[in-house]
Amino acid sequence: SLLLNMMQLSELVLEIIRLSVELADIRGTRPVIVIGANIPRIMLIVFAATVLLLVGANADTPANCTYQDIVGNWIFYEGDRNNTGSLLCDKIGTVSRKVKVELLSPNVAVDEYGNKGTWTVVYNQGFEVTVNGRTFFAFSYYEQDGGNVTSICSRTFPGWSHDVTLHHWACYYGRKQGSLQSKLHQDPFASLSEWEGGISEETHQQIVQRVNSVQSSWTAKVHRPFLNYTHQHLLNLHGGKR
Repeated sequence: SLLLNMMQLSELVLEIIRLSVELADIRGTRPVIVIGANIPRIMLIVFAATVLLLVGANADTPANCTYQDIVGNWIFYEGDRNNTGSLLCDKIGTVSRKVKVELLSPNVAVDEYGNKGTWTVVYNQGFEVTVNGRTFFAFSYYEQDGGNVTSICSRTFPGWSHDVTLHHWACYYGRKQGSLQSKLHQDPFASLSEWEGGISEETHQQIVQRVNSVQSSWTAKVHRPFLNYTHQHLLNLHGGKR
């Protein structure tokens, strides 16, 4: 799968970094990268890049969970921690532990033992929590029926957790304590998958004529390289869904 391939790529990059450090030791020229100090941060950067690539490849989720939806008390139901970064979290499996954490304003996370950490939302689609030497990230839960999207912000999809060295990975899911009303909204891009045909020159001309008919400060023209592009292709060029 794409997820597995990207995780394997991350591990390959990290192995190259380690080999580079060992080679530098043999030559007697230690580089700036120091295993004990910098490798965990490098691993974090690699994993963050992997997640961004995955999100970009699969497009944004239609969830709409705001900062205010996430603030509050959560329980993270976590599986076994003896896994590597290639772990797939489409399913949790057996829950090994429960992590209780309160997410406070502006970005303070406090677990049940009083340990303090930080948290942040990832746009309106998920959130990350770091507390007591462990980081948790998951996408907010939603259900979709055609163009109708229900954001259930008191839940998450299965996500990932890891320790500060980016070892000992686990899958988990989150449940917010207390009641939180689900939010129904429309996904304006839901029908794009049905727009498989390219946009004809005639359609481009019609759009240009409409634009030019309502203003005169500039003149719209057909951009010929875009002829016969699909709606989805044009959306991707625009940067995807916003």
